[in-house]
Amino acid sequence: TDAIEAGALESFGDTGERSVAAAAAGMDIILCSARQVAQGQAAVDALEAAVADGQLDRGEALHALQRVLALRRQAG
Repeated sequence: TDAIEAGALESFGDTGERSVAAAAAGMDIILCSARQVAQGQAAVDALEAAVADGQLDRGEALHALQRVLALRRQAG
């Protein structure tokens, strides 16, 4: 994603809601602003809750994590 706090996304809810919507749409990486220090944790908390309650598929979340970790390994 681009920065999840972008003003154009305000109608899609708060950081957590936007993060869950982005993950549901297939985004593996949710980018949070360095300007809002707590934003990254809010995204993680919302994503974990969405997986726990079945809003996001656990298998898909694990595949996304594997893709991100593979990308990190490639980047060094």
